Parts: sequence; structure tokens; C-alpha cells
Amino acid sequence: MHDTEYLKDLKEELLDLEFVKKKNDLYQFHQSCDLSVVNKPLINSLKQFLVEECCAWLEMATNIKLNKKVSVTCSSYNYSGKCIIFYSSIVSFEFESGK
Repeated sequence: MHDTEYLKDLKEELLDLEFVKKKNDLYQFHQSCDLSVVNKPLINSLKQFLVEECCAWLEMATNIKLNKKVSVTCSSYNYSGKCIIFYSSIVSFEFESGK
């Protein structure tokens, strides 16, 4: 399967999942369950890639043995057009996207 087809089909599988709204004072988004409990062909191939390819690369790059347990979710962030305020005790400034 061509890469763009795979990604389009994977997106469709992911969007078929149920999402729960997560919210705090800085942002809000919708998040799926842990994908480890999902049994769909393309999501399974993504999980396999993360465990077999990404974990192997991380082990090689860091020389740290990993346990091969990958926890991954799908999140959806929707643009609201609201202003985001970044703050630290040293610097504070506002950033308004899209305007």
C-alpha cells in the first residue's frame, strides 16, 4: 500500500475510535483509549512498528534495554482561535494564532 493511502486509512481507523474530552486551564482535546486494547489492522501495524522498529532504534541509540511495552493514544486538537498566554516567573507574553 502506498504511504499516503496507508496514512489516510489509518486516520479513518483512528477517527472511528471513541474519544473522551480532556480539558485543563491551558488547552482541551479529545483522546482515545490506550491503543494497546484496540484490535484494528492498521492500528495494529502502527503498534507493531512502534514496538519493533522504534524501540529497537531507541535501544541502539541509547544503549538502554527497553521492555517493549508502548503506551500510545490518539488525540484530536481542534483550533478554537482563542488566545494562548504563555507564562513563566521570568518571562510572560501572549500569542494569538491566526490573527
